[in-house]
Amino acid sequence: MNFQNYFKELKNSQEYKDFMKENPDAFLAGAFFIIDLKFNGKENHQSLDFYIPKNKEMFSFFINENSETSNKSHKVTDFKKSRIDLIDKENIPRIIKEDLDFDIEKISELLQKKVEYEKINNSIQKILFSLQIKINVKKDEYFLVGTVFLDKMGLIKFVIDIEEMNFVEFEKKNFFDILRPVKK
Repeated sequence: MNFQNYFKELKNSQEYKDFMKENPDAFLAGAFFIIDLKFNGKENHQSLDFYIPKNKEMFSFFINENSETSNKSHKVTDFKKSRIDLIDKENIPRIIKEDLDFDIEKISELLQKKVEYEKINNSIQKILFSLQIKINVKKDEYFLVGTVFLDKMGLIKFVIDIEEMNFVEFEKKNFFDILRPVKK
């Protein structure tokens, strides 16, 4: 599914309408996704995050997709709202434009192709990424920043430019590289 579909479904939900009625100044400030390839999507996760300036609070709408309906041809999506504790309340999150769109499945395909191109023999287990914004004088730039978990304790750190749908950063690491102590 693409980002815009999730956002439209959220905007049509009663939970969102009630939230916006209580917090008319709230704005989209982030999104987080987990693509689970190891367990065929059983641990997939999507959430859309909203910032409320007057309270300096962040709320996340966790998206729950299920197909337990009488009509098995479509999924029912419901949303669970949860407050997120901000570490830095002085650093105000940026507004993410609501018409932004990207296909979540294409991100997975893009990563698969890059792994093959880079001749990385480990298989992808899980992909975690978040939607980020970089404020620029000419125009705002949107990125997907994430980590790919590979089998055999491998990791890939990546940054994808959403507009160009290409990699800005791509670095393979080993889990033990992170744990190595730094010599002083």
